[in-house]
Amino acid sequence: MTEPTLLAPVIREAARNAKLMTIENEQAYSVLLVLTDGKIDDVDQTIDTLVEHAADAPLSIVIVGVGGGNFEDMMRLDGDEEAGGCLVSSEGKKCPRDLVQFVPFRKYSKTMSHLTAETLAEIPLQLVTYFMSKGIRPTPPDDATGTH
Repeated sequence: MTEPTLLAPVIREAARNAKLMTIENEQAYSVLLVLTDGKIDDVDQTIDTLVEHAADAPLSIVIVGVGGGNFEDMMRLDGDEEAGGCLVSSEGKKCPRDLVQFVPFRKYSKTMSHLTAETLAEIPLQLVTYFMSKGIRPTPPDDATGTH
C-alpha cells in the first residue's frame, strides 16, 4: 500500500454508484470494503464526505485495518466513540446514521469466524436504518414459498 491514502474520493464515488443503483431497484444496498494499513491523509475531508454525500446513500462502509499501523483515524470514522456515536462535519452537521464499521484485523486474525462476525456486525442495522429513513418497506413474498 502506498502513500498518500485518500478515502474521500473513493467514498464519494461509492455513494454515487449506490444512489444510481436505486434508480432500478429502491431496495438496492451496497457495501464498500476498504483495506488499509494505517493513517489516512484526508480524514477531515472523509468525514465531510461521509456526512454530506454518503449518509443519504444506500451504503455501508467496512474498513479493515491490516498490519501494525496507527488506526486512530479509522476509529474516528467509525463514529462509535465520538459525539454519542455520530460523526460531525467541519461545518457542524451531524451524520444522521452510522454507516462505517472499523475492524482491526490483528484483533480478530486468530479466529476467522470472529473476524467475519465483527466485520459484518453493523451492516444489518445500518441497512434497516437507511430503509426506514427513506420509508422503504420490505417487498412482500410473491407466493407461499417466500420468494420474490
